[in-house]
Amino acid sequence: MNILDHWHPILPREQLKDKPVEVQLANQRIVLFRHPEQGIAALDIRCPHRGMDLSYGKVQTTGLACRYHGWTFDAQGQGYSPCNPKLKTQTTAYTTREYADFIWLSGPASQAPFPAFLLPNYAKVGVHLRRVQAPIEPVIDNFLEVEHFPTAHQWLGYGVQQINEANLVIEKDEQTVQMGFYPIEPLYPLVRKIFQLPVGSRYFMDITAHNSPLYTVHHQGWLNPANNQKKTLLINVVFYVPLNPSETLLVMFLLAEPGRFSLLKNAFIRQKTGQLIDDDLVILNNLVGKNLKVQDMRLGAHDKALIEVRKRLPQIYADYYPKETGKQ
Repeated sequence: MNILDHWHPILPREQLKDKPVEVQLANQRIVLFRHPEQGIAALDIRCPHRGMDLSYGKVQTTGLACRYHGWTFDAQGQGYSPCNPKLKTQTTAYTTREYADFIWLSGPASQAPFPAFLLPNYAKVGVHLRRVQAPIEPVIDNFLEVEHFPTAHQWLGYGVQQINEANLVIEKDEQTVQMGFYPIEPLYPLVRKIFQLPVGSRYFMDITAHNSPLYTVHHQGWLNPANNQKKTLLINVVFYVPLNPSETLLVMFLLAEPGRFSLLKNAFIRQKTGQLIDDDLVILNNLVGKNLKVQDMRLGAHDKALIEVRKRLPQIYADYYPKETGKQ
């Protein structure tokens, strides 16, 4: 499958108003606009007449009118020329959908299932959007290991010894790769107090990487000291949108149990997850080796999940690996 065979979150819904907006996906420039009757539309940004950028056009009752000669296109990409009414034309139209307050895109012939992630028992309490100056591989690598916590995220409180002593569990099937991170140290008293947890509670994080599109779901919570059962407090759903070979759009949705956290606690969650991402961006934007293959890196026990996902990337996004079908 190719990148455009999958669904991708591309723009917050509120950013598309009465004017067209340019976005990028899979190295393709695309224009979004709200058709008065047909809803959100996505077209190739180049007008097929003389190559004008359609994001400079004007939304009219019949569609998007090119600023150069007024050629107008509807949501299906069907166009006409006002000065040559018998001349018809067609441009590429992409499939769109609104979900979780975002506009999503896929290719015109996509048959991929939509990655619905909202849960009835959890509310969306925030979203983070970052444009990363790195290709998708090192970005997804970063979110599939915890070895960098003691250095890149010192404020989390996990030292080298705690990372080394934690239990790591890796499992996989045809559609997913799962990683479990289970520190043996109890949670800090301040964290327990904020989230009203029993004494002796221990943190856990379960990560599942999905194939269509490539995204990860991070369940974070505590292990009850009485029975060792898991209780999920927060779910982070992270999408890695390949804008072009050197940039990735990172979209993280935050889900929490409704009513469990106050507005103040939700603000705390948004602030800290945003800080975590910004810490990572300092690293990712300044990597010297941004296009390293698995064989070019010295990997260890904490990298097993990212190795498995790297193996799958050429099948998930085959158009990014035209010369390495099935190999990474």
